[in-house]
Amino acid sequence: MEVTIAEKKPRAAGDGGGLVERLPEALLVEVLARVDVDGACSAAASCRSLYAAANAVLPALTSIDLSAFAPSNAILSRILAGNGAVRSLTVNCSLLDDSAASVIARGSLRDLSLLKCSFSMSFFVALGGACHDLRSLKLEMAVCPYTLYPCLAPVYVGCVHLELQGWITSHS
Repeated sequence: MEVTIAEKKPRAAGDGGGLVERLPEALLVEVLARVDVDGACSAAASCRSLYAAANAVLPALTSIDLSAFAPSNAILSRILAGNGAVRSLTVNCSLLDDSAASVIARGSLRDLSLLKCSFSMSFFVALGGACHDLRSLKLEMAVCPYTLYPCLAPVYVGCVHLELQGWITSHS
């Protein structure tokens, strides 16, 4: 992944900024581009300079794995905001509702893994309507998958390149 940003001069030592704020923004972007999404988000919370660097990195990621934590709709929206490049997305959906479809369903997706999900038909209608080039869909269900099969019809119709579907039933 290549992220470009205008070169920024380091601050002078006497201007009151912390050590991180004295580093060039291009260096911070390069560092955050090499860590996972959790690391970039954690770093962004620590200071304004890292927040700005994370905002430059997140929209350029092509593969995002959010399986380690369950984001809310708002957090997922912030992570994926402005990202038109993501091709592979894994999300722990246990805190998400059907409105997350507007954030998850994007034309650039090729591989999608939804863990601990219990979405209704409207979510899959949105997915089928936006993800025309989706090649792989993996679902870990928080509900019985047999009740979900009718909901998947819009995905089959809209995602004409779908090659692989996987269902895993969660017993939680």
